[in-house]
Parts: sequence; structure tokens; C-alpha cells
Amino acid sequence: MAYPQATLSISVTLGLPRVEGVGYETGVYVGAAPGLSADQLYWNLKTKHYWKGGSSSKAGVPDDIPHRGYQLVQHIQNPGKPNEFDSDVTKTDNFGDGVMWITGTSLVA
Repeated sequence: MAYPQATLSISVTLGLPRVEGVGYETGVYVGAAPGLSADQLYWNLKTKHYWKGGSSSKAGVPDDIPHRGYQLVQHIQNPGKPNEFDSDVTKTDNFGDGVMWITGTSLVA
């Protein structure tokens, strides 16, 4: 489903403070046909963490996020084959920030 750019930008912008409000870092997965340009993703969204989906720039995924860059890049291995899988590569962005990993424990009753 395609959303107008203004609606998508407002929805994500309103959602990010809710995530922060419960103590989590925000981040944005940028997949195929994201609905926002690379500049809009950087300037309009108040987050420090960007994950590049495995789709190509032909599918609308920006090659890079201006100024900051991606912190996680997904690569699709063996696309369309039975042994297809995604590998994710982490890296430090242009501002020296990196992926935040969340771990937790399960409570067993």
C-alpha cells in the first residue's frame, strides 16, 4: 500500500516519540518503495538509526542516508532460490554511532 509522503512522514514522526517515551532508541528500516526520499528520511525524521533493506535503488531504497549513512545493511543472498536468506552487516555511521542491540530475558511462570 502506498501512502502520500506527507502522511507517511507525519505518521513516523508521531510514532518515534512514543517509542522513545517507553525507553527505546528509535530507528527506521528503509525497504522497497519507502515513500520518502533520502533527504526526507534524514531531515524529517528524528532518529539516529537507519537500516537499509535488501531491495535495490531500483525499488526506491536510497543508496545512502545523507550525512549520517546506514548502520545496518541487509544483503539478500541467492534471491528467488530455495536457499535464499538475508545477511545483515552492521557498521558505524558517519557520525560514529552504531546499531543498538536490545536483549532481554524471558520470565518463566
